[in-house]
Amino acid sequence: MIPNISMTPKEELLFDKVKGMLSKDLIPEKFQDGKIDNVMYGHCYHAALALYNLLGGKAAGYKIKCGVDQDDIKHYWIEIDNRIIDPTSEQYTDLNRTPPYDNISRCDYRPSKSTKVLIEALS
Repeated sequence: MIPNISMTPKEELLFDKVKGMLSKDLIPEKFQDGKIDNVMYGHCYHAALALYNLLGGKAAGYKIKCGVDQDDIKHYWIEIDNRIIDPTSEQYTDLNRTPPYDNISRCDYRPSKSTKVLIEALS
């Protein structure tokens, strides 16, 4: 599936707002290693979870998904109606890498401090 196509106006608005708030201070320390040269690297978890919550989460039909990439790093996104909404897909696509949408893994998640910052700022 191709990410971020056919978004509803609400999805697009919140997608853009979440992406617009991503800053280096929100990235977990373990991803501040500069391993991937892309501004979206390290933001997938809190960006996907914030977007999921802002869109209404499970009650609205959204699902949190994650997969393990070629570097053995978990990547998070959301899905609804066979559509992928991935606010940080550029960390793969800008580098001609394939996001791990087909390599689904078990997703354990709870809102991180960075997730809460995004949700509070955009609520």
